Amino acid sequence: MYRVGEHRRAYHWDGACPRLTGRLDTVEEWGAVPEEKAQAELGLKPCQVCAKES
Repeated sequence: MYRVGEHRRAYHWDGACPRLTGRLDTVEEWGAVPEEKAQAELGLKPCQVCAKES
């Protein structure tokens, strides 16, 4: 999952990740794409918080 809008730098494996849901005032929409597409087409990096918890 990733944020649609200005604060989208990472993709998240965990939909409850605080980095994904922590700025609800700045996001109204989320997107979900395969990991490969998130990296190649959207230029997103894996979320470090999600990576530590898995």
